[in-house]
Amino acid sequence: RRCETIAGYDYLGDIDHHWHTFGYCVGMMNEFYELKPGEAAANVRRYNSDTVLLADLPRCVNFTCGEKVEIPLLVSHFGKALEKALLQIRLSDGHRVFLRKEIRTCSIPAGKITELYRLAVTMPRSEKPLALKLTVSLSGGDTDAENQWELYVFPKVETALPAKKVLKAHGLTVTGEMDADTLLKEMEAGRKVLLLGTEPFAALDTSFQISLAGRTEGHLATVINDTPLMEDFPHEGFCGWQFRSMLNDGHAVVLDSPQVPYAPVIEIASAYKNARKEALIFEYRVGEGSLLCCSLHLDEADPAARWLKARLIAYAMGGEFAPEQRLTTEQLIALCSTKPIRVTKNTNEAKNANDITM
Repeated sequence: RRCETIAGYDYLGDIDHHWHTFGYCVGMMNEFYELKPGEAAANVRRYNSDTVLLADLPRCVNFTCGEKVEIPLLVSHFGKALEKALLQIRLSDGHRVFLRKEIRTCSIPAGKITELYRLAVTMPRSEKPLALKLTVSLSGGDTDAENQWELYVFPKVETALPAKKVLKAHGLTVTGEMDADTLLKEMEAGRKVLLLGTEPFAALDTSFQISLAGRTEGHLATVINDTPLMEDFPHEGFCGWQFRSMLNDGHAVVLDSPQVPYAPVIEIASAYKNARKEALIFEYRVGEGSLLCCSLHLDEADPAARWLKARLIAYAMGGEFAPEQRLTTEQLIALCSTKPIRVTKNTNEAKNANDITM
């Protein structure tokens, strides 16, 4: 919308079965040109209409409680010129409204991007994280437009590790990597291990961008299971915008063994053409020991990552950390022995040599 060198765009494949190569599923509609479950015309019009409201948000939409933020609000308008349209702004968490504003705009010309208002807001204070919705509507003449954005607010937390004697008292080892022999010894000794990395497991890179349609590499979806660890972390059962920086430069641990129980805290779905069992956070009981692994990118500059890291540490030290899934020593050795995944070059042909479904 803001790029002056692009006049528009073409939506590739509005249904899954179309002229492109084998298995190129990209559609918002089914074979009868009906919107798929979860999609609605009002949602499509938020980005595909002659009038679209824009928010110039930072790349990371996770904020700290009490942080002051300025958000420019704009409109891309290609209808009739508007005079003194009503701009309505609301910031809420579904139960409470933290900010409400109404502004009469100046003239809004047709065929341009116009800045409407610079919203200055202090993020609410809370003892627990908040999932907020910034809702903006514009009404005037023959135009009614609305858009909505997700914002997340996290209390400021301490992420430094507890003193060694405190960790020892809880029988906990926290590390970014650990070789297989050491991990086995820790489990045999009945210790708890919090692994903030992937070593000694095989892993694949992750990205917040969903895998391109038809490809055999990348990831297509995430699932956050109902566990005590994620109770206070705002989510809707999957990794949304609050996980953007954690998925970028993160990793997915490969747990693809038919003998190993699979019920991760956060699961990530591989491309269906090359299906594997992978996880971003998982836990296992091995003998008298317990393993908790998180392979997300926990950047200290990200309030959500700081909160999650602090929660991982507190959870691993507490009584809630009691994994239901059990591994034998042999199963753990098998996972540690998984060969690194080599992603071969993808093709864009109907017959793709990398496609295991062919």
